[in-house]
Amino acid sequence: MKKITFRGKPYDANDQESVLDTLIRNGAIGMRPCTKGLCHICLLRSPEQELSGIAQLGLRPSLIELGYFRACQYVPSSSITVEPPREGDLFSRALVYRKEEVAPNIIRLLLDPATQLYYHSGQFINIKGKDGTLRSYSLASVPYDDYCLEVHIKKIPNGSVSSWIFDELQEGDVVEFQGPLGGCYYFTGEPHDKMLMIASGTGLGTLLGIARDALKSGHQGEIHLYHGCSDALELYMTEDLRGLTEEYPNFHFMQCASGENIPAHVTAGKIPEVAFYHHKNLEGWRVYLAGNPKMVHQAEKDAEKYGANPVHIHTDPFEDLS
Repeated sequence: MKKITFRGKPYDANDQESVLDTLIRNGAIGMRPCTKGLCHICLLRSPEQELSGIAQLGLRPSLIELGYFRACQYVPSSSITVEPPREGDLFSRALVYRKEEVAPNIIRLLLDPATQLYYHSGQFINIKGKDGTLRSYSLASVPYDDYCLEVHIKKIPNGSVSSWIFDELQEGDVVEFQGPLGGCYYFTGEPHDKMLMIASGTGLGTLLGIARDALKSGHQGEIHLYHGCSDALELYMTEDLRGLTEEYPNFHFMQCASGENIPAHVTAGKIPEVAFYHHKNLEGWRVYLAGNPKMVHQAEKDAEKYGANPVHIHTDPFEDLS
């Protein structure tokens, strides 16, 4: 039987079982990341083993050279020795420049990184909490236009990292983060493509960053952004969205709410249903989806049904790791 050796101790690995599954099953590690290769929280390294393929997809070349891989995506064909990540390889530091509440239980956090960071709007960073737990937050900032990194964070009941950020983290404090990571961002080269963007909750941060990046890059195609929540009080950044419509005639947005007490300027209904009601022919469109995983996965299927090419559908599901 093949073995996974971790911290000097070998563990029996079942066939078709990932490195992460083996280590969790044997109690070698207690982490419970997304297990879908999205969050990159499960990064381990195997300096002596030559790896390739999906386990290293999306990693920086420097990390690949050091033998890093996503443990949830690697099913070894033979015994392998793996090691925990070295903090100096993965983590950077940033000063909390601003922390402001933009809606009930939602804050906008601006971070001033200690070193210059290359990233795409819509990618995400993993912020390390007080107890060392990592949580992923997408970047709403535009790298060549904004000095700080911007993330939008919703307080999750009993969420260790979001509660720490809301209740304890102060302006002037220093945080550690990993990244940037992820492949949901604006792709240049087709400036006349129409774009449909559907966000629930703080998924707005992801898509607002991508929309701003596209517009500031000279995108000429129509951009339609739909933002929805169950409670209309959780809709936010309204003035910023209105400002974009005034500055860029090809940008349009609609806010939706499915609960009660809906203001006159907000459309009643669930966000994907409203968006697809207005856009039933998506052939040749680019589609961006972010927020609640159930919404994202269903909207991805619906977008294909309405003619969108799967290659041009980009998703950022906010998997619940709390």
